[in-house]
Amino acid sequence: MHVAPPVRMNWAQDRSWRVFVTFCACAAAANAAAWAATHWQAANLTAAMVAMLAAIAAGTVVWLRTERQDAAMDTLAWDGAVWTWSLGSLAPVAGEVRVRIDLGAWVLLRFSPLPSAGRHVWLPVARGAAGGRWPAWRAAVYAPAPAPEPRSRPERT
Repeated sequence: MHVAPPVRMNWAQDRSWRVFVTFCACAAAANAAAWAATHWQAANLTAAMVAMLAAIAAGTVVWLRTERQDAAMDTLAWDGAVWTWSLGSLAPVAGEVRVRIDLGAWVLLRFSPLPSAGRHVWLPVARGAAGGRWPAWRAAVYAPAPAPEPRSRPERT
């Protein structure tokens, strides 16, 4: 089996991803608030106001939470045996990478730390962030992980 050659990529979080995540949080909060308001038989205007306030609050929280991550660079590296991910100056963490959405010029990856005690990290990566490394990097992401080395049996004498 062929193993992908080592590749490393650094990128800053895509602003359009941040806008998308904030929009989803706003829509979810507005939907939940509107449902709760109508469930308690509030007037339509009250339900609309509650939904709007929930959307603004959720959007603000998500935007501010993701803002501090924008300055840090994500680093995803394949050394030929294991993937490592780090954010900013934090120590790299070994793990597995799985492609969850591939739109050609944009990929959403799920990084799972090993051992699987840690949280999954979602990594949106745009082609513009990789430049000329994009083909090699995508090949590494899609390449199968190498099989573990078989343990040698002790010799009998």
